[in-house]
Amino acid sequence: GEKTIDDWLTAHKIEHEKEVPYPYDLTTNPDNRSRMDWKVGEVFIEYAGMMIEPDYRRKMDWKVGLSTKMNFYLVILEPEDLECIEKKLGFLIDSRIEGKPKDQK
Repeated sequence: GEKTIDDWLTAHKIEHEKEVPYPYDLTTNPDNRSRMDWKVGEVFIEYAGMMIEPDYRRKMDWKVGLSTKMNFYLVILEPEDLECIEKKLGFLIDSRIEGKPKDQK
């Protein structure tokens, strides 16, 4: 799944970074060790390939909570999204320069 997403980003010439640390937060990310799968400008992307596992789901829920608290744009892709990846990430094609959705400031 991660290779499919990375290949899609590369094929569409979307600059991206892999395994970037999540922003520091004193209460939710004090050791700054948690990493996102990809960062495209100000958009964070996670591939959630094992949501049936309770510990993995909790980790993803934590990342969603962090994104809400710190107000960053997080896109979570699950295995079924790989067949229609453009629906989830297509906005990045039109916003390659800014690396964020058109409606974000």
